[in-house]
Amino acid sequence: MAPQLSPQPTANRNHREKQDIAMLHRLASAFAISAEGFDSVAADFWNWQSPADFARLSIERQRATSELRSIARRSGPPPQAAKMWLAGHLRNWLAVRAALSSGNGDSVKREVRRAERFFLERCEAAHERMPATANREVVRRHTGSIRRLLKAIGEG
Repeated sequence: MAPQLSPQPTANRNHREKQDIAMLHRLASAFAISAEGFDSVAADFWNWQSPADFARLSIERQRATSELRSIARRSGPPPQAAKMWLAGHLRNWLAVRAALSSGNGDSVKREVRRAERFFLERCEAAHERMPATANREVVRRHTGSIRRLLKAIGEG
């Protein structure tokens, strides 16, 4: 008799995703992310087409989650750069997910580049107004995150 696969890995992944969604919901509320934007991203976690799609962004998602937890632990109101960092990641997850679901490699590239341009333009505008070196560092780190995201899906 052939051994049966255990459903445990899927159950663990679903549990992690529920925890991540709860954390993102708290951060989105704290950072005043729009309800529509958050709902799209929350739905995103539940709609991966295959384990391979999920794995493509798994490392980047872990990095982003770690960074978001770090931002959440900081005392005082989050800096504008951190708000934009979170919004940029949420937008990128959504754009990449939409492109992956289409199954079209050109669509993946187009959607991610559009999200990248949108975020970088906002970062550049905010960067000019930022007196604090720490805020500039948050922006610098995020631009690197976008580039890692592009590499993760083979478009960078």
